[in-house]
Amino acid sequence: MKAELLTKLLAKSPSFEMSSGRNHNAITPEDINHMLGIKKLNRKEYNFLLMKYLDNDDSKSSLFDDLYEDTYQLFYKTELPEEKGLIRKFLNSAIVEVVTERCFFCNGTGVIKTLASINKCNHCDNGIFLYDDKVRCEMTGFPHNVFIKYKETYLEIIDMINRLENSARSKIGDY
Repeated sequence: MKAELLTKLLAKSPSFEMSSGRNHNAITPEDINHMLGIKKLNRKEYNFLLMKYLDNDDSKSSLFDDLYEDTYQLFYKTELPEEKGLIRKFLNSAIVEVVTERCFFCNGTGVIKTLASINKCNHCDNGIFLYDDKVRCEMTGFPHNVFIKYKETYLEIIDMINRLENSARSKIGDY
């Protein structure tokens, strides 16, 4: 099953008419839910897929809560931060970084068009946004020296979320 099929879970418009049988081979939301059910996804994997491919806020909130304990344990292994809210902000930024690949500035085109010119976008590589330390500092709201202090843990959070995505996609047969 491809991740794009998850979009079939979203209702496009309510229809209260009986089906006429013309679309008897159409994939329905029930079919997608059934497939997800038999793939043995755990709660985190299920929420990740719904958050990333359906932009579901409830799933994002549930995933954040589920990953918070894991993130806390990563910091606990090395050093708990003194800065208030750092764990939450790091986790939120890491989720955004993993989920949002397309460049915000050029909308994933790789070029910025103005009335006078067409220029290569400096923020991305062929439409894929480049997350560097400067961008990460701005996303988390912490100064560079604070971010660098916990950068290794931040990269571990990114890795943890990437492993979650890989696991979920492999279970649904999208990898």
